[in-house]
Amino acid sequence: MPARSLLLGAAAALLLVPSLAHANVDTVTLSQNGDAVVDQPNAATFTANAFSQGTGVSGATFYYFTTDCTDPSDPAQYAGSVAQVASTYNPTFTTPGIHHVCVAVYNGNPSDPNTSAFDRSGDIQVTEVDPGPTAKLVLSATQATTGQSITFDASGSTSAVPGGLTYHFDVDGDTSNGYEVDNGTNPVVAHVYANNFNQAVGVQVTDRDGKSSSASVQLTVSTPPVLGPQGVPVDANGKVLLPPSISDGPLGVVTFTYDKTTIQQFLTSGMQVHFQWGAVNAKAAVSYSLVTSKKVKGKTKKTKLLIAAPKDTVFYSPGSGFSREAKGKAATALRKLKKATIELDWTVTSKQGDKKTGTVTVVIPQGQR
Repeated sequence: MPARSLLLGAAAALLLVPSLAHANVDTVTLSQNGDAVVDQPNAATFTANAFSQGTGVSGATFYYFTTDCTDPSDPAQYAGSVAQVASTYNPTFTTPGIHHVCVAVYNGNPSDPNTSAFDRSGDIQVTEVDPGPTAKLVLSATQATTGQSITFDASGSTSAVPGGLTYHFDVDGDTSNGYEVDNGTNPVVAHVYANNFNQAVGVQVTDRDGKSSSASVQLTVSTPPVLGPQGVPVDANGKVLLPPSISDGPLGVVTFTYDKTTIQQFLTSGMQVHFQWGAVNAKAAVSYSLVTSKKVKGKTKKTKLLIAAPKDTVFYSPGSGFSREAKGKAATALRKLKKATIELDWTVTSKQGDKKTGTVTVVIPQGQR
């Protein structure tokens, strides 16, 4: 039997009403099956049976009471109670405690008290099944910068029992001092962090019975990075930084650009290339090739001479640039040309596996020797 059970007294299962002289209904019995639970309809079923001199009566009207459960002397007092021809009744109790269920039955003229009978249950202990609430917390950002307002939203928390929840928030990442922000019945609160922070923050919700539940979310707050000339976060030495606010995901649109250089500049300092894509961690790789062509039996034959092999570089969107200069055989070949056709094959790959590729053809002049 569940902890919250409906307890009927010994007289609840069966109570006989003395026969009346001219009764169409002289006896009604009232019994119960199932446990009564607060705010749960159909948890307990009450069944009444009407008899006339020991014989069951069909088609009688049953009036049920859960309040003011006294024996009515006049069937007209049944008004306002639950009337139904069916003999079963499934009340919904809205509060815990001791309750009663009564039934009055008549068959024939309701103004004639001799055609009715009445039964009353014993004490029904209606208790509450409360598994406790379920806490849910959503942050407006899980990776943020100092000075940024973070919204803590626990409005998705639920409770199996009626009545509002109360909300206490932990914004300092230390539950040993409790959930220090008492927000009453308001499920939303905002907080601004002045310093770097990397802790789990949380909420504790409590229902009307005092049962509670908590939920936590990891939050990282960092100082906004210093941006270099190309809008890329760099440290004091100009090294590219990847702050925690970078996410993993699709690249979005990839833009590839290069500087307009000459062969002479390419030989000394290389060709500068630049990428831009969505705000995710990604690797960029570019290979440089010198493309030459010559006629062979009336047909043009193209040859690609690798200048610089691909080299993966990790950048933070909106991107960064890097240079690769020509060396070895490629440098020797370039020095002999008045203009050169260079093919740049590029690839950008995110941690999530999104990959974009492309080829750019650049024609550059010799420049001053």
